[in-house]
Amino acid sequence: MKLPSLLLFVFLVLYGYVTLIYNADPSAATSFYEYVDPSEGKPSDASFVSIPSTLTVKDAFASVDVAQSTTSPSPTESLEDASKTEKEGDVQPTASEMPLPKREVINTPKPTPSIPTVGVHTTTQAPNTTGRVVSKEPAKVEQALKKEVKKELLFIPPRLINRTRFEREVWRLPPELKHIGNTVEIFNRTLLWEDKSIAPGDVISTEPITSWFSSWKSRLRVNCKDSRNFAICQVHVVVSWDSDSRAFRAYQVQPYRDVNSTRDVDFTYCMVSSVDRLSYMPFLAARWKGPFSLAIIASEYELPKVDAFLAQHASLPRFRVTVYVAFTVSPWNYVVYMRERSHMRMTTRRIFPINLLRDYALNNVVTSHVMLLDMDLWPSPTLYEDLKAIDFAVLQEKRAAVMLPTFSFSMWTTEQITSAQRNISEVNEMIPRNKTALKSCVEQKKCNLFKNAKAHRIVSLDSYFDGGDTLYKVPCMNYTEMEPYMVLRRYDVMPIYHPYFVDYGKNKMEFTLRLRFESYSFYVLVSDFGFDYPHPKSLVSEEYGSMRRHGAALPAVDLFGVIQRYVTSSAKAEWTFPVCPKKRK
Repeated sequence: MKLPSLLLFVFLVLYGYVTLIYNADPSAATSFYEYVDPSEGKPSDASFVSIPSTLTVKDAFASVDVAQSTTSPSPTESLEDASKTEKEGDVQPTASEMPLPKREVINTPKPTPSIPTVGVHTTTQAPNTTGRVVSKEPAKVEQALKKEVKKELLFIPPRLINRTRFEREVWRLPPELKHIGNTVEIFNRTLLWEDKSIAPGDVISTEPITSWFSSWKSRLRVNCKDSRNFAICQVHVVVSWDSDSRAFRAYQVQPYRDVNSTRDVDFTYCMVSSVDRLSYMPFLAARWKGPFSLAIIASEYELPKVDAFLAQHASLPRFRVTVYVAFTVSPWNYVVYMRERSHMRMTTRRIFPINLLRDYALNNVVTSHVMLLDMDLWPSPTLYEDLKAIDFAVLQEKRAAVMLPTFSFSMWTTEQITSAQRNISEVNEMIPRNKTALKSCVEQKKCNLFKNAKAHRIVSLDSYFDGGDTLYKVPCMNYTEMEPYMVLRRYDVMPIYHPYFVDYGKNKMEFTLRLRFESYSFYVLVSDFGFDYPHPKSLVSEEYGSMRRHGAALPAVDLFGVIQRYVTSSAKAEWTFPVCPKKRK
């Protein structure tokens, strides 16, 4: 009788397993390649190096050094995860609904000053012997409490708490890609500076950055903390400055602002710039009368120019600046990890972490709303006041995106400006300042809708100039891949830009895609516009186009494909803001 009982038991176990698999989500990912277009070409340029997958990260870098005939130190191994992976299918409450976990207090000679911070949605944290923050199991925490060892936290990195739908649903991704859904954790890794006694918001100096940087850079240095799929490696320092205090501080995520009345509403112009485009700032300040939040990327050798820029605009009210200094440590400093751990893309030039810089800018604001524009997209002078006049119900709505129509000079006009070598002041005078002047420019064929029409076409010329409502709600997106410029309310579960997108390509599209997945409502503000300042193509955009033409694998394209395939195949796809159906011919 023992054998039949055993066989029956085995049968029941197998039956339960088969039933579980059959009833599982059929769209759940089982392989990374379900998310990557197989037609994408193989790496074809010399900067791509193939590394055997059996090697460790340290060994992989050594192999790259040999392949490129260079010698360089290995990066720091990736940090321990700050929180455990959620169980599959277990959708947790949002951070705003869940009480924050308590933290241990660990002794230190210098207690961390009390500063306003955003709450943290992680497991209990405590530093290990090396000072890094790691997770502690609940049982170990209880044992530590029983011993009654008085401890004080050495360092709490500035953290965000936004638990978006994308992050809560990302368990469906294969294990090697789950981390890409946690944009908050990725962002926080870029703020883990070396000296753990420096707290977020601590004043570093009121002197120019060139006078103190060399003595502070080892303490504020952020090494490569991430070597996972699609991550980047670029050693850096990130500090903030504002025109009110005129002091440099350790970067700090600013608290969110409640919106209970119109008095609580204000808008910050958020943008990113390299040092060579800082000359646009006086013209932007003449067009926008509200607060600014600017993230600047610079090398150590460009810091004197940063000081000159800050001195020039120190009297500009409510001007907040984040300075990201990329260290010139080559070659291992400049790495973009590829589809698998076995591939890396190394470059001898500085990486432009475009989305990370955007995140620095938007999380350094102290207003209720952020206007996400580029340095070369200039607003109409009435935009700030017209935004304040929007219906309060729209401004109070957390998941509302107000899109700004964008225009540019026609190709013929741009060629004339280029050939005549017009300076910034002359071009500024040519850019229309109101809708009447813009309409005249369009009628004269000197202006048109923004040059990348498909990604930015949220209006037609007829609908924009028909004299209707100043703000209207759209029922659907015109195209699948769009990247409009938007005004958003900043709150605890607002998505941030994905930090893994660097240089050029798909970086705003993925952000719009995730906003759609979060069931945002989209509005169009037709009383105003943004206008593209004509400029030569950047080096990174030319490199991007060349690599696509030659079939090289691009991390931005692959990563966008992962996110897009995940969103469209999600069991929660009904959340997604729809795309307009194609009109029948």
